[in-house]
Amino acid sequence: MKCQQNNPPKRYSVFASWYDVTRSELNKFLAVLINIGIQNKPSIKNYWSTAYEDPNSGQAIRIFSTLLKSLDCGHHIFADRYYTTKPLIDKLTADKYLFTGTLNLNRRGFPPQLKQQRLAHLESRYYMSSDDKTLCVAYKGKKAKKEVVLVSTDADISSAPTKKADIRNIGKYCCRASDTSEITETCNRSAISKNE
Repeated sequence: MKCQQNNPPKRYSVFASWYDVTRSELNKFLAVLINIGIQNKPSIKNYWSTAYEDPNSGQAIRIFSTLLKSLDCGHHIFADRYYTTKPLIDKLTADKYLFTGTLNLNRRGFPPQLKQQRLAHLESRYYMSSDDKTLCVAYKGKKAKKEVVLVSTDADISSAPTKKADIRNIGKYCCRASDTSEITETCNRSAISKNE
């Protein structure tokens, strides 16, 4: 205070824009400091941020939300098995993105038959969600020890030959699940449309 009276700040000095703090402003500042001690956040910027962040959303949703800020809807997103979760697929579908990715078998929200199934070599099984938006495909390759599970929101059940030896199997569609009524109808519709 004494310094200000004897040496007033220069015109372009940082201190020229300063003003005395009111009691109300000081109380607000102390409240923020107390809140910082109670509520831990990863960065100091997050205490003053107005961006909405759902604490219940998983890390995959937060990562994809950050990455997709600059993209319009309608893109097809591909992901590794570490990021594929049912809440992420639901959020991307709601935001009008398409999704395809491999799947960890222990993820929640996917058919429980995926965990117990034992596939023979070159065998595949299809599982469609009840709302017909998500398709899970389990496939075991010729030399593979474990099956690969693929999840997609932009897929249909059909198979195509990849080698001359597979041409004789072109009409066979393997659809097995506990509730096979919906899946079998989908497979049959797909098989009929491919044969026409």
